[in-house]
Amino acid sequence: MGRSIAAFQRAEAQRTQAEQRYLETMPRKDPMEELEARLFLHDLASVASRPQYELAALRLQGYSIAEVAQQRGMTHKQVRRLLKELYRVYFQLYPKE
Repeated sequence: MGRSIAAFQRAEAQRTQAEQRYLETMPRKDPMEELEARLFLHDLASVASRPQYELAALRLQGYSIAEVAQQRGMTHKQVRRLLKELYRVYFQLYPKE
């Protein structure tokens, strides 16, 4: 039994190291882009339902429609419909300059 725990610990250490190497290759986020995303979410909060807001927040974090749908237990079509309605209302209130 001690041997299987040691094997688990080695595998876990390898996984942690691989994750760290992967994170180091990820591009650093631009602080201005993060600020713009937060301000956009702030604006959306005034016109979005809670599910729409959560979907938009996930999309701004970089998740795909498929990933968002899977996380929320929804279909792709439901996610697209909710986001489309949210963006339509948003752009009516805040037209592009």
